[in-house]
Amino acid sequence: MAAPRAAGGPDTPLEAERARQARMTVVGAVTERWAPEQAGPVHDRWQLAAPVGPAADLWALGALLFSTVQGHAPYPEESVAELVQMVLPPSRPPSPRSAARSGRSWSRCCGRTPPSAPTSRS
Repeated sequence: MAAPRAAGGPDTPLEAERARQARMTVVGAVTERWAPEQAGPVHDRWQLAAPVGPAADLWALGALLFSTVQGHAPYPEESVAELVQMVLPPSRPPSPRSAARSGRSWSRCCGRTPPSAPTSRS
């Protein structure tokens, strides 16, 4: 007797990839719709992507602001497959050394106390 599987989930990697391709077709090549957590593989129970929440909203806002300021999308939007590959997070986490450098850069940039606002404008 076969073990019960997750209700509605893909049985094979091929089914999971077909579901991912279907999602790509439906969503289209629009950068603000492809937050990195949305571009990942299909999960169990045919959950096609992570729940949309504040992280995806922030991604969309950033993509729209970039497009507004620069006059073009942050990633090429000619091919859905290429766009999805570009927004996927790296397969391995950043090294501790690069994370430390990044943290120091942010501290230098954002850690300064801004000068006091002028009390009067002369």
